[in-house]
Amino acid sequence: MIKPTLQSHNIKDIELVLYAGKVVKKMKENVSIFANPSPNLDKIKELVDEFQRAMAAAAFRDRRAVAFRNEKKAELLGQLRLLTYYVAQVARGDRSVIMASGFVPSKEKGAQAKNFQPSMLKVIPTIGSGGVKLHAKAWRLAHMYRYEYRKVGQNENWEIVLSSRSRCEILGLEVFQEYEFRFSYVLKADELIYSDSVCSMVY
Repeated sequence: MIKPTLQSHNIKDIELVLYAGKVVKKMKENVSIFANPSPNLDKIKELVDEFQRAMAAAAFRDRRAVAFRNEKKAELLGQLRLLTYYVAQVARGDRSVIMASGFVPSKEKGAQAKNFQPSMLKVIPTIGSGGVKLHAKAWRLAHMYRYEYRKVGQNENWEIVLSSRSRCEILGLEVFQEYEFRFSYVLKADELIYSDSVCSMVY
């Protein structure tokens, strides 16, 4: 079964800071998927900050400072390892859910389907509902369909909706606001290749 990993057994200090920061950010962005993280994400962020300060203090190779930095690194790794267990329970082997957490999924043996750019996404506004219906071309080898949307012209981060179906409805959008939409097939491989984005007003 595919599981979240700590990326490397010999991860470098700065790589660990970036990796842990990415995990905290992605899981907070996807709170609808990861509702009750254990350990607490704020605790992880606090440990990241403490580890960064310990790294700075150890820059001059003071023996005690280096030992303290190593302790903080071990503590951060331990908490991240516990967090992988939580993500694994939520994901149940679903690579796309693991990717949504910011963790790197473990590799799976055997041949993998190769991703490609999907054809154009069809967007149909549902008048009076503040939402849209999205129609993607179905592909039997896709594990999931990853839909993304954002307001046009505001350079916001893409909001993510994962679905097991080629059709998806997104509600709760801002009325009389133009959004752009795109999607990608989610395979066992990590690579995501998106369709061309499609713009639509919401009514």
